[in-house]
Amino acid sequence: MHSTDLLQFIAAHGYAALALILATGLIGLPVPDEVLLTFAGFLTWQGIVHLPGTAASAFLGSCSGITLSYVMGRGIFRRIADRVLRRAMESGKLAQAARWMDQYGGWALFFAYFFPGIRHVAAYVAGVGRMAFHRFAKWAYAGAALWVLTFLFLGRWLGPRWHVVERWMHHWTLWAAVVFVAVTAIGLWLLRRVRPVRNRS
Repeated sequence: MHSTDLLQFIAAHGYAALALILATGLIGLPVPDEVLLTFAGFLTWQGIVHLPGTAASAFLGSCSGITLSYVMGRGIFRRIADRVLRRAMESGKLAQAARWMDQYGGWALFFAYFFPGIRHVAAYVAGVGRMAFHRFAKWAYAGAALWVLTFLFLGRWLGPRWHVVERWMHHWTLWAAVVFVAVTAIGLWLLRRVRPVRNRS
């Protein structure tokens, strides 16, 4: 579905449409999330929809999508990752990597929303990395709230000029891809250097 069709769908069906599209976008489907949120903010500026209802539906849709991704990460994707990684790494390193994810992965989840492409896999990685759900929820839902409000208010502030975000996102996506590749390379390098966990008497 083209982005114009998505915008028309949101304009016609309001809160439920926004929540549904954002949920599917965070699962991994190719949805221009920031553009949709900015457009929704513009609709609140026009008075077509109300800001509290728009913010609530966008937040619930985002949380639903990222939670489903986390659950899938802890399920089938975790089993696949375990089989692949166990062939290349020692069990001690896997345990250490899981602890690192649980300890430091929160900030990555929080800021991942602002990087297209990265946010779509962040929850899967958290699930595969065995991050505890309460930590996942705390960071992921806080990040969702900040992300949603940022682009909704940006749409209200820009008003009829909200289209500039669509052009801006094309450039931002390219830089986000560069950052993603760099962070992934550094993460893999660090993962290879993790020392096996030794039992202490």
